[in-house]
Amino acid sequence: MILRIINSSFVTIICLATLGCLHKSADDFIDWARDYKNGLHVHSIKSQYEFDIQFMPFPYQEILSSKRLDSIDRQSNIYKLNLTIKTLDGEDFIQPAYITNHQGAQRDYYFTYQFENDIFLEFGDRKVACGLLHMERNTRSNGERFFHLIFEPDFTITNDFVLSIESELISSIPIRFKIRNSNIPTVEL
Repeated sequence: MILRIINSSFVTIICLATLGCLHKSADDFIDWARDYKNGLHVHSIKSQYEFDIQFMPFPYQEILSSKRLDSIDRQSNIYKLNLTIKTLDGEDFIQPAYITNHQGAQRDYYFTYQFENDIFLEFGDRKVACGLLHMERNTRSNGERFFHLIFEPDFTITNDFVLSIESELISSIPIRFKIRNSNIPTVEL
């Protein structure tokens, strides 16, 4: 009997400790979400490009916008990510110095209007195309380009997923990044 009470108490303490670690203040949550080791923020160098991806679950969006999202927004299946791409040599990859003005206009058009057709979220054998892409027009001094990505799958994603970039202008083979979407802490708002 005493052993059963001790085991039950031990399990309760472990559960409470685990829940305590999964409950964060708004500032702690933002720090946690931006920390590369937690999987919502991914940095990778592939080929001659450097990629930085930030997944923004609803608590992250609410904290940054300083307002509560409507319950409809919170229940929808909208997945927002920020993608930053730059070359290792710091040159603008959309408008590199070695191309003609016509080629530059074609590349600019592609990354503004067609790049979203080559970006997907993958969940096992399911693939969801990017629903909306917005590219910031200004190039940063180090050649970075910044893209806002929005995906709206027709199902709920409860596990980790993969961001896949399948653009021939970046790589001849798809580039994939694993993004965490499980065991995300709750937030005090």
